[in-house]
Amino acid sequence: MEDRDPGPGLAVLQDLLQRPGPDVVRWAVEQAQSLSRPGTNVQQSQIFQMAGALNTASVAEKQELVRAAISGFGQLPADQRAEALRLVVNTAAAAQVGPHPTAEGEVPPLMQNVMAVVKEAKLHEMPKEEKAILAQEARQDAAEMVQPQQILEVVSELRPEERHQVTEALVEAQIVPQDQQPALEAALKPGGLADLLVGGMKLFTLAQENAWALVAVPCGELFLALTLGVLSCPSGLNTWLRADAVYSMLTLAGAWFANLHLEQVLVRVKEDPMGAVRRWQEAEAQHQTLSRRLEQTVPGVEFHAYQLGALGVVVAAVFLAVGLLNTIVGLFELLATFIAGCNILVVVASMAFLALRCAMLFGLLQVAGTLLAPVPNGAAGVQRPLLESPI
Repeated sequence: MEDRDPGPGLAVLQDLLQRPGPDVVRWAVEQAQSLSRPGTNVQQSQIFQMAGALNTASVAEKQELVRAAISGFGQLPADQRAEALRLVVNTAAAAQVGPHPTAEGEVPPLMQNVMAVVKEAKLHEMPKEEKAILAQEARQDAAEMVQPQQILEVVSELRPEERHQVTEALVEAQIVPQDQQPALEAALKPGGLADLLVGGMKLFTLAQENAWALVAVPCGELFLALTLGVLSCPSGLNTWLRADAVYSMLTLAGAWFANLHLEQVLVRVKEDPMGAVRRWQEAEAQHQTLSRRLEQTVPGVEFHAYQLGALGVVVAAVFLAVGLLNTIVGLFELLATFIAGCNILVVVASMAFLALRCAMLFGLLQVAGTLLAPVPNGAAGVQRPLLESPI
């Protein structure tokens, strides 16, 4: 192949070096998507031109590009990280497999174009010392800039074969030690610990971000119930409002007590989810008791803290369930208001909290349906993590 004019490629490279990390990743995703389209003129693509310019780029420029891509991945929203990771996995697989035809005898466009880009980049001619420097840069940047939970957040978007490829890629890049590969494979499988951890971490983060609302709503309801309790309401709707306020406060008290004893556990698991999974599996393999497993999974937290935390969870769950069941009583008393009558302020306040209870019930049923739904073969790629939609 003739050497091409590196001018256009150098311009692309210099432009990328000036961009923020997230923009570099988005550019790479767009280029990878274009490579998968039939009829793409790969030699006219920016990524092909830049591949040719990499031959003349300095090691420092290549390191800077690697650093920008990895830091940009960590800064992207979860849905864009999932798309970027999927394209990286598929592109890397195409580069490793090579231009092999499918069962129909055709070579997929992605394989053809990726091999053309790899050939243009002349990666096989790169000195071993330079490859070692770039590999070390990638490992160091990944350890510093990409948190484990950021990987876990996107695996729920991937198909089973893509999850397996992610596992192999993380181990081969030495981002995950070889001895942790079994734990990683078990965690990343569809319906495995990764999916559960993603849901749990999102719930914990959501509760932290909206702690003020979780406190303000029950307190506000109790204040309204006591204030409006002096108003006339023959239908008994004001009595329901007071009872619902008490159930809400007891639910809040149970949740606060559980968080008091389990917050350290949740924070440490969020910081190092794969480490927690590995320690749990090691303790399980040693057939240790439940108390020893929990203490080994999160070192420094005694089993007594789990017991007290579980007590708080039970209290919160019981009064949450009672409050939801009491919603039925409130709906009947609201209907009775049309006959017996009630002060308009009591009616408006009760309707607001009845609507909130109904929304809570709908949300809990949705979460339960997601957890209990079986994972069909090959359909993991269309699943979404719990609480994906912003509230």
